This record gives sequence, C-alpha cells and structure tokens, in this order.
Amino acid sequence: MALNKSVVGKVYEGEVYDVTGDAIRAYAEATGALSEWSSGWSKGGEVAMPLFAVRPLVTVLFGAIEDEEVGIDLKRLLHGEQRMEFLDVIKVGDRLEPRGEIESIVERGSGEVLTLAQSLWRDGEEVVRATSVLFVKGEESGKKAGKAKRHGEPVEEVVVAEGEVVVDEDQSVRYAQASGDMNPLHTDDAFAKKAGLPGKILQGLCTMAMSSNVVIRELCGGEIAGLKEMSVRFSRPVFMGDRLTVQVLKGEGDEHGLRVLNQEGKQVLSRGQVRTHFDQKNQTGQE
Repeated sequence: MALNKSVVGKVYEGEVYDVTGDAIRAYAEATGALSEWSSGWSKGGEVAMPLFAVRPLVTVLFGAIEDEEVGIDLKRLLHGEQRMEFLDVIKVGDRLEPRGEIESIVERGSGEVLTLAQSLWRDGEEVVRATSVLFVKGEESGKKAGKAKRHGEPVEEVVVAEGEVVVDEDQSVRYAQASGDMNPLHTDDAFAKKAGLPGKILQGLCTMAMSSNVVIRELCGGEIAGLKEMSVRFSRPVFMGDRLTVQVLKGEGDEHGLRVLNQEGKQVLSRGQVRTHFDQKNQTGQE
C-alpha cells in the first residue's frame, strides 16, 4: 500500500508542552546522562539535554505517523535520518508549542521516504528545528535498495574524540517512557519479530541522544548550550546489550563528523555531522 502523496504540505499542531524538572531528569536518566547532568551539565537541574526536544515534538511526529490519511504501516516503518538544530536551550518552566509539516513523499529503492519538518516555539520564538526522514518499506520487504556509488578519492577520517555507550537491557522501555515514543517496535518483542527483527530495538533517537552525550563531554566541556546542530543517518538497528563506540571525526571550524560503531565494528549511525559553539582550534569556548 503506497503512501498518500496528497498529504504533502499537511500541517500538524502538537499539544502544548509544559517542561518540568522531573521530565528532563527522566530523559537524562533514560539516555545515560543522569550522573553528568546532575553534577553540572543541567545548571542546577534547570536545563534539559538537547535531544529532550523530541519529548514535546513527539505529538507532531506521531501525529503524522499515525495519521490514517498518510497510510503508514508501523511494521514497515524505519527512521532513516534525523537532523536537530538547537537555537536555544530548553529550561524548566518553558511552555513549548510544537509544529510540523510533511515536506515530501518520494519513492526510493524498495519503499517510500517521507520527510517531516518540525519546530518548537516558546513565546513566539523558535527554539528548535528538526527534520525526520522516515522510510516505509514496500510490501516486498526482502528487496533491498541499491547503494549509491561513491566517486573520487576516499576522504581520510581522523578520530579526535571517542566514547563508549552501553545499551541496558531495559533501555528502550525506559526511553519510551521518558520520550513518549511508544512505538511497539521498541517495547514489544513479539511485535518486533512480526516486523522481521529478532527482538525489540533501541529508538534511533535514543542512540542519537546517547551519542550527543559524548559530543557535549568531549567538545563542549559539559556545556549543553555548546551543541548547535546534530544530524545522523540510522544505518543499522541497535539491540539491548549492544556496546557502542561513538567517534567524533576531525572537520573544519565548528563542524565535526560523527559515526557510531557497534561491538562488531559496524556503523549504526553514519554520515553524522555536529556543529558546536567551539571550533577545532579552540574547544574551550573562547573565540
């Protein structure tokens, strides 16, 4: 069943979200950052981790995913890519208004790609911009899309910072509760097996959030506000018990590459890019 292309341009107004200290603490705990967040990153418990933005945005994201007019089958849905731009930090007491719009639906490989633009607003000012790229597999799920050919000489990738992330056995369930992402692919082994997986998988946004912890620690000196932008491609599923290696790659100015490998050395996040308020020459925050 093909997606309904007539919904391109459809706008979603999510539920107004009031930020509480308990909510941002729960998100820090669910993404493995509670210790560092509590000991200083949070500025006294007031400032949320950057990827906490997905919590108020969840009603917009699932507004599109569960919209019958769009026609998405959850068992065939994969989160392909995500981009987040942080225009300001989110704090306790903020009242956030989420908005979204379906930008495009295109056929690609063995399925269709839906691009959903999202934003968070506070008192008429934009706080966060996000783009979710969702891949909906075709009925013939065994058919794989061809890989794009690369041209030119390979680019040397230099690792400038690295950190390890361990996925707990209940990580996806804790993240579901903290983020509001209750897709059963992440909480129900039986449902995940019906989708062709060996069991429930970690939310891509949780992998992204856990990876952002390494960026904040290694590039931003623990300053949550130091992360300006982050984008990734979700290349492989992450399972409970996986051990992930987050690698920050040398770039130029305030831009850095990012990749995340599992214990088998395979990339689970690829083509990552981060931008910080600190450049390559001086990561202390001084211009």
